[in-house]
Amino acid sequence: MNYYIMFGLALVIGLLFISVTGFGFNLFMFLPLIIYLFAIAFVVWFAVSFINIQRKRNDLLAEISNKLERKDS
Repeated sequence: MNYYIMFGLALVIGLLFISVTGFGFNLFMFLPLIIYLFAIAFVVWFAVSFINIQRKRNDLLAEISNKLERKDS
């Protein structure tokens, strides 16, 4: 996760530098698009991570349930 933060900060600083120096005024107008893409990527990453965590949790609970059923028999 730290790499994402460092990449995002480097991107923002780079875009600000380009806009301040006057080389990339047209690039600076794409900043909202880049922010929206990062937001969408974060939501997708969070959803996939959440689903994987819940899947592991369900597998663990199923294993515990099977052990308890075998113990009762």
